[in-house]
Amino acid sequence: NSNNDDKEEIPSAKIFGVFDGHGGPEVARFCQLYLVSVLTQQPTWLEPQPLDNHNDNDNNDNPSTMDIGVALRMTFHALDRMIDAPEYR
Repeated sequence: NSNNDDKEEIPSAKIFGVFDGHGGPEVARFCQLYLVSVLTQQPTWLEPQPLDNHNDNDNNDNPSTMDIGVALRMTFHALDRMIDAPEYR
């Protein structure tokens, strides 16, 4: 009876970003602090959906071809809302 039976498997990924401070050093720091945690809480990150390819090949059944672009867009919108919220200052 292993303790690993109760653990949820977390998908692994590497996230690289350049926080160039385009909105100022505070925005770059904000993204550094929150981007990964917000991204990994997005529904499409937690439960990826297959890419909606309109090609004739069967890549839709391949679990390695997931659309994380949706999760990234949702993350950018969430960060945009969060940066103005007083609780994150």
